[in-house]
Amino acid sequence: MQIKQLIQLFIITNVIYVAFNFSIWEFYTKKIFLGNKKENSVGGDLSRLGYISTSLTLRKRDNNLSIKHYEGNSLALSNSNQNFDIVTIGDSFSNGGGGGENPFYQDYIATLYNKKVLNIQLLSDSYLNTPIVLVNSGVLEKLGVKTVILQSVEHDFINRMTSSIDENKTMDIQDVISLCKNQKYHNTPPEYNFINNGNFKFIAYNLLRKFSDHGFFNIVYKVPLKQNLFSAQHENDLLFYGDDIKKNNLSSPSNLSIANEHLNKLANILKQHGIKLIVLATPNKYTIYSDFMVEKNKYGRSTFYEEFSKLSQEYQFINSKPILQKAVAAGVKDIYYSDDTHWSYKASELIVKSMHF
Repeated sequence: MQIKQLIQLFIITNVIYVAFNFSIWEFYTKKIFLGNKKENSVGGDLSRLGYISTSLTLRKRDNNLSIKHYEGNSLALSNSNQNFDIVTIGDSFSNGGGGGENPFYQDYIATLYNKKVLNIQLLSDSYLNTPIVLVNSGVLEKLGVKTVILQSVEHDFINRMTSSIDENKTMDIQDVISLCKNQKYHNTPPEYNFINNGNFKFIAYNLLRKFSDHGFFNIVYKVPLKQNLFSAQHENDLLFYGDDIKKNNLSSPSNLSIANEHLNKLANILKQHGIKLIVLATPNKYTIYSDFMVEKNKYGRSTFYEEFSKLSQEYQFINSKPILQKAVAAGVKDIYYSDDTHWSYKASELIVKSMHF
């Protein structure tokens, strides 16, 4: 083959490559990855990670509730005149990870119960030791806190609540305040150019999902529901994270017992300081919708809530599964976002109304 022909082949190949990327980007993946920057709206993590456009629900972050919560990095924490009724500690569900309308359940607490709520990030990798540090350091007493809400998503609940607990763990109060003031929750998706391997993955996974719910290799599953339960192009498609089913086996009786024992210990430590503990386990999306799948409970059924709620508890456990499943059974759409692992404002309001302060 002559050099001229090789050059022509190289040019044609690159033109096709660029044209392919541009076409897939403009029609599909741009919205999945970036949302609509002009309208400042974004989609969810499951559409992005699963390369699925038909469940995409672009939404703006907005808050229309009358009373807002405070974040630990606000100057209010270091002001000795500021008191708070409630401190919340948790994962992305406690940090507005789902976006959209009223993304913080704490704002429903503040508005519906007229409570002053402060959200604090983890002070270490430990969910159990963070509230212990806060109480032992004197921070909770300084702030006049009467209730601590400890939140974790269901598929990580056992790992987090069976980790070691140190009832003597502490830190200097000024160090805690300094840490809190510098904390900021990050949930920023990566940046993309129109030429990226996601365009090829979009084609590949959408073809492979004709033969496998997760395209054989993807971490996002897509299965059909019996009824339309989402406001998206495909209203009856359920997207869920693979860990929702892979970590079901962690809820053994012994692990549940250890988790409960640790939480009882934490509750009693807080109780000595006049502080109540509320434990909020936010359900996996699969847990809430599995009964409504065309192939009901195709990947098993989570019994975490049924078994854990039977245990003797020194704290208030929010049994959120039946609350949300009741709403789904009544046909309420978008209890969770169609394209996201996170629940929507509808779920936040229902769950908060079940709490007692």
